[in-house]
Amino acid sequence: MTPTMSARERIRWLEQLAIQEAALDLTLTKGYAHFTMDELAKATGMPRRTLFQRVGDKMSAVLGVEETPHIDHLPPMDPALPPLAACTDLAVQLIDRIEVDESVVAIHAKRRQAIAQEPRLAEEMIQRTTRNMAALGEIQRVQRGWSADDPRPQVLARVLGVLVEQAVTNVLAARDQGTALDLGDELRRLADALKSLV
Repeated sequence: MTPTMSARERIRWLEQLAIQEAALDLTLTKGYAHFTMDELAKATGMPRRTLFQRVGDKMSAVLGVEETPHIDHLPPMDPALPPLAACTDLAVQLIDRIEVDESVVAIHAKRRQAIAQEPRLAEEMIQRTTRNMAALGEIQRVQRGWSADDPRPQVLARVLGVLVEQAVTNVLAARDQGTALDLGDELRRLADALKSLV
């Protein structure tokens, strides 16, 4: 099981969420190109220097700091599980680690609105997703001992990406209807549904 965040990691993560929410609010009201990092610093109440230490740049403020998965930073996938189940289990562990709550779901909803409004953000999210899925594919290849030309890691990573995206979509839709869904549980449900198709 992936350990929960330390108190220091949680504080840093909550700061990044507060920055992201303020940046998303500015993007939704003014547009991505029409707000400055000085305005964001004022909106968050953080000094500009601290703001840049936390997020680095405007894109990271709006979309969140990109953290590409790395094999040294993730628990190994359970080799006794089939590949999709092992990937789903790892994803749920990571979701549990960050303790996804209503505030995180609300920020994700705002991020979707901003991406729909701003083509530049949509393009960046596609690039980030591509990089993350490639990294997951490589992690799976190494952990399972698959050869470099084996297509399974890339296929599995793409399938997991689609499952995560659909799980988030379902959680947001349920939220809009006044119902709460657990993201990890929904991801497992979708992965189980997929098993019945193959």
